[in-house]
Amino acid sequence: MREVTVIRRLVSTVAIFYILGYTMVLLLARPKENLMCQTYHQGSVLYPIPNFNDTNEKDMVSRFTWLWNGGYSLPYGCRSKERVAILIPYRDREKQLRILLSNLHPLLYRQGLEYRIYVIEQADTKPFNKGMLYNIAFSEAETDNHTCFVFHDVDLIPENDQIMYNCVRSPMHLSRAIDSFNYRIIMNKLSIFRFRNNVARYTMLKHKRTPVNTARYQMLMDSPWRFKVDGLSTLTYIPPTRENHQLYTRILVRT
Repeated sequence: MREVTVIRRLVSTVAIFYILGYTMVLLLARPKENLMCQTYHQGSVLYPIPNFNDTNEKDMVSRFTWLWNGGYSLPYGCRSKERVAILIPYRDREKQLRILLSNLHPLLYRQGLEYRIYVIEQADTKPFNKGMLYNIAFSEAETDNHTCFVFHDVDLIPENDQIMYNCVRSPMHLSRAIDSFNYRIIMNKLSIFRFRNNVARYTMLKHKRTPVNTARYQMLMDSPWRFKVDGLSTLTYIPPTRENHQLYTRILVRT
C-alpha cells in the first residue's frame, strides 16, 4: 500500500507540473496586443536586392499569406505604431504594378506595419492627372482611419529595407536618391525630413513617357498663389468604384 501511495503522489506531482507547464506555454504564446511592434534598427538591416522579374498575381497571393482582402495586413502578436495607407496612382502600367507589389508587400510585412495598399486607377482617356488622383485617394483612404499616408509612384522600387514606411516625422521625402535623376520637392514653410542617400534609394522602372501638359510651366509659376485655394478643400469628383482585390484595394476614378 505504501508503494502505491508513493506512486500516486508522484503521478499527481508530475500531472501538476505538466498542467502548470502547459498553462505557461499558452500564456507565453498568446498575442500581446498591447505591445508595440518593433521596428528595424537601421544599423542591423541587410540590403535585399530588388526583384525586377515580373510575376503573376496568383503567385503573389499564394506567397503573401499574411494578406487580408484588399491588400491589408495586420501584425500578429503586437500593435503597429501606425496604420499606414500606401497610395499608388495608376493607369495602363500592369507589369510595373506587379513588380512594385512583389517588392513592396514583403518590405512592409518585415517592418511589422499595419498597412493597406490602394491603387487609384484613372479610368478615362483624359490626360493623366496624378495630383487629382492623390487627392481622391487620400479622401477615400481617410475613411479607413489611417494615421500615416505614403504617396508612391508605381515605377519606383525601393532598394532596401531601411526605408521606413511610417510617419516618424512629417512630411517625409522617401525617394531621395533615384537612379535615373535627382529629385527635388518644394513646400511652403515646411521642413522635409529625408533619409540619407545610401538609405533612401529607389530604382525607376523603364516606361514610355506619357504626353506632357503644355501648360505645366505656367501652372508651376502660378502655384504660389493657387496652392492655398486649390486642393482638398476644393476637390470635387465623381464617386469612385471601390473593389477589394487580394493584393490591393482598387479605387476606379473617372475625372
